[in-house]
Amino acid sequence: MLAGNVPLLLGIHPRRVDGALPLDEPDAFTKKAENHAHAVALHFMWYNFARIHQTMRVTPAMEAGVTDHVWSAEEIVGLLDRA
Repeated sequence: MLAGNVPLLLGIHPRRVDGALPLDEPDAFTKKAENHAHAVALHFMWYNFARIHQTMRVTPAMEAGVTDHVWSAEEIVGLLDRA
């Protein structure tokens, strides 16, 4: 499995003259939207539960009464382990 991914890892994609990838190697395009959605969800989780905001001096989740403490990165990752 690793041998097939070596060109992708090293950045040595076989390209056509116009610089495009061959049609049989879409460079994992189908997963980009899903990965983006996960990154956005992680950002909002960190922003609302783990980051103390200067104006409120607490997290937005604490201000809304959703939680009573600032979440650590370990707690957020723990949610992934349960899913």
